[in-house]
Amino acid sequence: MAEPRSVQEGNERRRPEAQAEARARLLAHAGTARRRRFRPGRAGRAGAAAVCVVAAVALTLVTGNGGGDDDGAPIAQPERTADRALLAAADATARRSPETGRYLHTSSRESTLVSAGTANSSFLVVRDRRTDRWQAADPTRDVSPVWTKRLAVRPQTAADRKAWKAAGSPALVAGLSRTGEPRVELKRAGAWQKSGTAVGKAGTLGGRNVTATQLDALPADTTGLRTALLTRYQGKSGAKADPWLFTAARDLLDGSLPVHPDVQAAAYRVLAELEGVELLGPVQDPEGRPGTGIALNEAGDERGSVRHTLIIDEGTGRLLAAKDVLMEPSRAYTRVPAGTVYAATVYEGSEWTDERPSAPKS
Repeated sequence: MAEPRSVQEGNERRRPEAQAEARARLLAHAGTARRRRFRPGRAGRAGAAAVCVVAAVALTLVTGNGGGDDDGAPIAQPERTADRALLAAADATARRSPETGRYLHTSSRESTLVSAGTANSSFLVVRDRRTDRWQAADPTRDVSPVWTKRLAVRPQTAADRKAWKAAGSPALVAGLSRTGEPRVELKRAGAWQKSGTAVGKAGTLGGRNVTATQLDALPADTTGLRTALLTRYQGKSGAKADPWLFTAARDLLDGSLPVHPDVQAAAYRVLAELEGVELLGPVQDPEGRPGTGIALNEAGDERGSVRHTLIIDEGTGRLLAAKDVLMEPSRAYTRVPAGTVYAATVYEGSEWTDERPSAPKS
């Protein structure tokens, strides 16, 4: 039975109040939330479920009649910006239920550009490899093995291949870039090689080793996390720390560190507050997965001007890929064309498991 007109009018008058109350509840929840310790055997799903319920109720109240304003006109959509995309990813990440297990198992594929050559010829080669990592939840008890596999090292372009052949197609060349390996082997894909992570080490954060205890201590609020990350910053005095914060936040988002989803959500919010962060719009990662491109330029890298790029899935909060592009080469990198991707990583998967570490099958 339809409601009387007086009841409908009363509901319309109360809708703005209900919307305001819903927003207030969400803000109050976000302000008082505290990160739960992320360790195997600790339950975290109930709290995450409660957040989802509150968000769902608030969404119902805020959207009201759903399609437009009271006159039926469509509601203008907010402008797409980098911070909005990052905050959407943060919200999706915060709704994710924390997982548990004895190991965090991740896989990735990395590509690195190396300027190489012989005494008479220089050229660019791309070195690809795959990494399969098992990070122990308790690194004081379990070793964290890492398997790496060298894929084919190849000249980057047809011109580089021509220069390589003109040099006699050497199987071993010298790296010419300051950050490249001194010797680069041009061979076919190799076998999986196993290495171990030192006991107590939980990975790398901002270019420095980090322990499980240090990861547990990371705050889940934006200001607190930014402050904690900056204590690890070792850049030049007076240099802008935002590009470093961009890469440090990436370390928290790539799935290789055992941190709580609340901390990862805070990392997205740190990114959203960085000066100069740009929205690249809809893009695809090297595996063809659709995502949103986010970028930040860095002017002072020794290579020259660099653009750091992330490809994120806003709907799930997952980081799909990352790459660094040389925009304006320095004198030391004049042989590298502007716009060249000199480092790229595709994050293929991340999951918690109680299985024992084993070598990849392929």
